[in-house]
Amino acid sequence: MIRRLTEADRQTTLSFLLEEPEINLFAIGDIERFGFDAHFQTLWGDFEADTDHLQAVLLRYESNYIPYFKNNHYNPAIFANIMLSDPDFRMLSGRLPLVRRVQEAIAIATEALERPEPAYIEKVTYFCKLTEATQLSPENPTQTIKIAIPDDAPRILDLIKEIDEFSDSITTTEHRMRENIETGASRVYFIDDSTGRLLTVSQTAAENSASAMIVGVATRPDHRAQGLMSACLSSLCRDLLGEGKTLCLFYDNPRAGSVYHRLGFDTIDQWLMLIKR
Repeated sequence: MIRRLTEADRQTTLSFLLEEPEINLFAIGDIERFGFDAHFQTLWGDFEADTDHLQAVLLRYESNYIPYFKNNHYNPAIFANIMLSDPDFRMLSGRLPLVRRVQEAIAIATEALERPEPAYIEKVTYFCKLTEATQLSPENPTQTIKIAIPDDAPRILDLIKEIDEFSDSITTTEHRMRENIETGASRVYFIDDSTGRLLTVSQTAAENSASAMIVGVATRPDHRAQGLMSACLSSLCRDLLGEGKTLCLFYDNPRAGSVYHRLGFDTIDQWLMLIKR
């Protein structure tokens, strides 16, 4: 039986999602920050018949849907129907095998409704996690690593905009970055020079009580291969691990991936985003 989840379902839902906190960090973070009544997000839970045992959860955040279920035999047809009934449905994302299952269910549903199947732009990234600090770069007293405050947002964005890999995909505004730093939804560590110019930056997103996503790791081209990024990222990861959090990140650049693996990140899956054309 599927139904919309409410505040009364908080503990049941979080207990289910926390069985794999790295996979479910978006849903966990959104529940902890926004609860179940925010207009821009909805959560549905599919319960086993005549029980209060959750077997699947679907999160809608604005126009993006993220499904989660563990049973390989679970049929996500009901998820497909929910998404197809939403005229604003724009993106489906999550662990690659789960998204493929939902995509198949959408294809079956649209055929039954005699409607065209949505066309998607696909983006696949590697999904990694870090659970211990043994391979992180040692602390170096000659490098001063700073933790950003909201007023640092313009400097951080200036650096990100200068990085070719990020210049076409920046969606965070200065206002949103300030807000995220202020509320603790994200944190930013950086190294700057004597003029205040940022040289490298490492950030988090979707932080919650159990996990955090590493994002926006960037170094100015003229300061690469100097160990700055490894030092900054290691400092961030060390602090997060010290708080008992599992760390995750996405990457699709093999060169960046080699750095993450050297620091102890292990690839655990692939993450698929299907963006409607």
